[in-house]
Amino acid sequence: MFYDEKKKILTINEHGAYLSKDHEVLIVKTKEGKERILFQNLKKIETINNFLVTKAVINQCIIDDIKFICFSKKGAPLFSFMDLRPESRFLRTISTRLKMSQFTRTQLSKRFVINSIKGKLSFLRYKKSSIERTNSLPELENYISKLDTLIKETKKVKGRYAITKDTLLGLESQSANIYFTKCFPLFFDSDIYCGNRIKENPRDIMNMCLNYSYGILRSDIFTRLINKVINPFDSIYHYQENKYGMFLVFDLMEGFRHTVSDIAVNNLLILKKITNENIENNFLDINARKMLIEQTKINISKRELLIEKNINIVRKYKNNQ
Repeated sequence: MFYDEKKKILTINEHGAYLSKDHEVLIVKTKEGKERILFQNLKKIETINNFLVTKAVINQCIIDDIKFICFSKKGAPLFSFMDLRPESRFLRTISTRLKMSQFTRTQLSKRFVINSIKGKLSFLRYKKSSIERTNSLPELENYISKLDTLIKETKKVKGRYAITKDTLLGLESQSANIYFTKCFPLFFDSDIYCGNRIKENPRDIMNMCLNYSYGILRSDIFTRLINKVINPFDSIYHYQENKYGMFLVFDLMEGFRHTVSDIAVNNLLILKKITNENIENNFLDINARKMLIEQTKINISKRELLIEKNINIVRKYKNNQ
């Protein structure tokens, strides 16, 4: 159980929770015993599985307008409900598309790509000490140098977004290829990592853990955007024609995937807290998911101010419409 008293957010990932007879207190089972939290002190409840809470808890959340999110086996929200905010002003504001010039869109897109590459560099430098005395060190330093070069090339991109989009996507794709295909095999054995980034139905423990942790991060940023009345399905950079998705969430995630999720996954795998034995029917078992939620949320909290700063940059354009 994790309870952020300041934000009034409760994460249930152990034995479950139920309501007191008067429906005023949420009782959460833990290894140490039971924790009691007044419902009036809650704004959001997250759980790793829907069976960890009773139907009465869910009903009370609806009655008290408490946000509720249940994470699936892949880390994405299995189901959720947010505050009931039907007022026309809210709906009108959140449905309005972000408006900016093609040149401004390029500048913001460059920011997302540079943040993504810097995040990759932060992780690689974090891992560098683990191979300092091996033959792989010169190879890793070469890849780090290439990523530094990609940042310089990204900074040079100028012009209308319609013209620069393919260039930016190409630079981001190059950095991802260096990072996942070239660097990760230097750190992890083939029984942990298959050698490629797989988003759909992976079979290796590394990709399973990355997908789950990215799902938790995605959910966190989605909620933050809703709270600031910004449409998470809008886009600055990741938009794809005739497709529907949380493009703005993906835009904002880029700078935090590696310093939040990759570090969390790395630490759990290196310390062998999560192993191949945690794979159950081609999914992570509950114990692995519990640990991933905990570590991902700890890393999110460490970068709280930076996440909010990036969201506020987007919000500025929303307010200037």
